[in-house]
Amino acid sequence: MIFNIFIMNTTIVSCYYKINSKHTYEMYTLWIKNLLNNINSNIVIFTTKDQQKFIENEIHNAKYFFIIKNIEEFNISKKYNNDFWIIIIGVIID
Repeated sequence: MIFNIFIMNTTIVSCYYKINSKHTYEMYTLWIKNLLNNINSNIVIFTTKDQQKFIENEIHNAKYFFIIKNIEEFNISKKYNNDFWIIIIGVIID
């Protein structure tokens, strides 16, 4: 019973961006759908306006709150350029 109370009071923070990565965009889409359709917790999602529309059209079970922010607005994106990410993870961030 204590475990159920803990889960109900949990807020999950995630992000959903369409960027070059080690996995395909389609794989991340499958994962975000699975996440949002299978939890009952509150969710804060950092994403773009376009991705927000996609999530709202696809997901109806989750209690989500969006923070609309382009990936270029994050401090880490301002601090490190594409050359850094190529070295670290081998992809170009668009």
